[in-house]
Amino acid sequence: MILPYKKTKKNFIRIIADRYASTYNFENQNILLNLNCIILFFYKKRNAMKRT
Repeated sequence: MILPYKKTKKNFIRIIADRYASTYNFENQNILLNLNCIILFFYKKRNAMKRT
């Protein structure tokens, strides 16, 4: 799986990658995808705040 964001801490990426690798349950993957969207949303918000 390719992560859509690069600015996160390496450990955090590793944790998410491990979770994706260990989940074969559809519901779990759904939850993780939602988590991914939430994280992306916050990063976009933070970057927008930095620019102003």
